Amino acid sequence: MSTAPGNVDLLWIDLRSGRTDLEALSAVLSPEERERLARLAHPDLRRRRILCRHALRHALGERLGLPPGQVPLGTGPQGKPVLDPRNRDGRPVKTLHFNLSHTDHLALLAIGDRELGVDLEELGRLDSMDPRPVADRFFAPAERAALQSKAPGLARDIEFLRIWTRKEALIKAVGRGLHCPLDAFAVPTGPLPADGTDVGCPEGSLRRWRLFDIREEEAGRPDWVAALAVAEP
Repeated sequence: MSTAPGNVDLLWIDLRSGRTDLEALSAVLSPEERERLARLAHPDLRRRRILCRHALRHALGERLGLPPGQVPLGTGPQGKPVLDPRNRDGRPVKTLHFNLSHTDHLALLAIGDRELGVDLEELGRLDSMDPRPVADRFFAPAERAALQSKAPGLARDIEFLRIWTRKEALIKAVGRGLHCPLDAFAVPTGPLPADGTDVGCPEGSLRRWRLFDIREEEAGRPDWVAALAVAEP
């Protein structure tokens, strides 16, 4: 676990783990979680999801003073995972906010005391695709212009994923998901300062947010691009 800007704790989860004791890992999950995961047809996807939920419950349990199996996970109005404000025996639960992002090989969990969102993407996913058609569909004009100013190659790929992860982190923080069109708002482009940047409100948000890059020296993951959005106090 490391501390990111905005007083947010980050946990990196290696999804290439060779752990095969999925039954033991699943023991801390709720019956609803186990039933939902059992419906996943792809065994490796199911294994990765179990690793994520197991790590999430342990990390939250440590902060709440609860066994992992008693962490009261719920779902917000737009489907965003949240903590139920009361645990199973009716006692109040400490207010915590969390968000999880994962790719094929790695997951990133963010936990803090304010609304937040995090997104993680692998640079290698762009090896076999041209990001420009995706940008034409989902990016705002200023974002498309920033991408078009880069020559094809690593610099353009990094710029694409900077924009993408910042937009995803914001809509996940707001809790709007697919209900908030990605091209309806713009995020800053280029590298962000270490202390982040204030941004306006995506559709459906009445709060202001601060965007941070999760930097390579913090993550130790040069093959990844990640962004964090945290609600302003």
